[in-house]
Amino acid sequence: MEFVDIYNEEKQNTGKIIDKYGPFNGGEYYLTTHIWIRFKKLWLIQKRSCNRTNNPNKWSVTGGAVKSGETSLQAARRELFEELRIRLPFKQFKFIGYYKQKYSFVDVYLVDANNLYSDVDFNKEEVADIKWCTEEEIISKYNTTELVQSIYPGFQMVNNNWDKIQNIL
Repeated sequence: MEFVDIYNEEKQNTGKIIDKYGPFNGGEYYLTTHIWIRFKKLWLIQKRSCNRTNNPNKWSVTGGAVKSGETSLQAARRELFEELRIRLPFKQFKFIGYYKQKYSFVDVYLVDANNLYSDVDFNKEEVADIKWCTEEEIISKYNTTELVQSIYPGFQMVNNNWDKIQNIL
């Protein structure tokens, strides 16, 4: 079991802790992270392992649940290492914003991968493959449902605001 902190509608920690698979009562949310990795005009996505409970064999983004007592930044760093074997200092993660899903808030981070392009490995138990994609390829995968649908708002956040985001990198 993996425990998560529960947040209310205003994204405030309620002090309640439960298993990340619930059950959730109305108005209860847990925190997750998505880490979008960009190299020039390419985005790194990963194909989820066939062993994954949710969305097996679909393309997704690096990320996962924030464990109880952990910050979303700590979780983003941990997930990046667990899934892609990349260890980066906290300062390389740029918080872009968040959005709400049915049972979770998703904190979206951006990593500029100028030094990572050729050094990406991955945990084969969680990730079946990785791919550097253009904006058009990601949109195509979304439209054909090859992409986990719930990650698309985060992609729109980082992609549509790229010109503004470059100023904070």
